[in-house]
Amino acid sequence: MCHAAPNTTHSETCTRSTNTPLLRETYGSISAKIIAYGHYHAHHIIQLDDKILVNVASIGMTYTKPSAWTLLEYVDDRLIIQQFQVAHNGDEYDRLMRDRNVPMI
Repeated sequence: MCHAAPNTTHSETCTRSTNTPLLRETYGSISAKIIAYGHYHAHHIIQLDDKILVNVASIGMTYTKPSAWTLLEYVDDRLIIQQFQVAHNGDEYDRLMRDRNVPMI
């Protein structure tokens, strides 16, 4: 797992439209077979050679509505990836963050 890419938290290579050579340059040397990231807050799954790239999206900090999230599970030695969209109340989210003293980035 990484925020965007293993070399930087601000990489722009983690979008669904990134070309294959750039994806290989960014993620190709990682030995993991599943790489999860989320800097670009729109969920997607990309098969890259022997790897699966998964953008897990974001609840709350999203540029589009509804919010999205991802569930990765191993069941009976099988990988199951489910991606969901959910309604999100931004005002309520902000209120809860303030009330619970969660640091805002």
